[in-house]
Amino acid sequence: MRLGVLGSINRDSIATADGQVHHSLGGVLYTACAAAHLAAAPDVSVWPIARLGRDVDAAVADLVERTPRLCPDGLLAWRGPAFHSHIEYRADGGKREVLTGDLPPLSMGELAPVLDGLDALLVNFITGLELTLDTLAAIRRRLAGPLLMDLHSLTLGRRTGGERYWRRPPDWERWVEPANAVQMNEAEAAILMGRQPGVGTARLTRWVRDLVGLGPDLAVVTRGPRSALAAARCGGGATRDLVEVPGPAALSSGGGGDPTGCGDVFLAGLGVAAAAGCGPRQGLRLASRAASANYGLSGLEQLHCLSAMGSAAMGSGLWALS
Repeated sequence: MRLGVLGSINRDSIATADGQVHHSLGGVLYTACAAAHLAAAPDVSVWPIARLGRDVDAAVADLVERTPRLCPDGLLAWRGPAFHSHIEYRADGGKREVLTGDLPPLSMGELAPVLDGLDALLVNFITGLELTLDTLAAIRRRLAGPLLMDLHSLTLGRRTGGERYWRRPPDWERWVEPANAVQMNEAEAAILMGRQPGVGTARLTRWVRDLVGLGPDLAVVTRGPRSALAAARCGGGATRDLVEVPGPAALSSGGGGDPTGCGDVFLAGLGVAAAAGCGPRQGLRLASRAASANYGLSGLEQLHCLSAMGSAAMGSGLWALS
């Protein structure tokens, strides 16, 4: 099984609410590495697909060498530096982000040789600048397997100087339509709805059902410590609601943890399950558990802790077709 994970590889500088600052590789590597550890099978390879900035190429090569099942053949050398994301988390759970760097979107000519060998593709819009809408449509036509997307930074604009801000992208429905599964967090969902973050459960539940009507077979809104809200397509065009398990007690009680990468790891769980032929409920279960586990980890270096979860999923029959 070959799983592609498309996005941007960033340098991250993350300031947590307690004043600590962490510097690391980030971006799509969270999803790619999480998928490589969750897959937990010798016949699986995970292909990160991204431009590789000259300032991170050595560190990425070292990470690939130390991560089983991670294949570098989808990485494209770039003459300039990688994107650099500066994120500052506030005590109220909000954050401020500044993105520096200028990398062009990936073209279909660059992607075609990689796409032809994939069993599934995850697209994580880390910057929102990875693809044009035309290229996304061309990917859908060429890709034989499922396409799963985290809309993520498609809901962010970028001011002069790099500061990100909420904005509803034009033609957002056309970004959603090609996906077999589409994911976003509740703040991103609110922006697409034309509202401010803070939308209630009932409205979000209707929203995920409406998203399935736009084309995806599965739509998910993640909500941190609360259950993810999801809707899946049934036979005859109907939809059914799927509400997943809540996050760990540490999130619900305000306990310590790092939210960085939780959405990325959630997407990895969905993708690994989909590529293995699992149904949506099984995929949501693995995704939710993996994201919850990630909250107790810090950075890419600790994602190997997810390997035990992947092995347990295989042992419990989670990968059985459904």
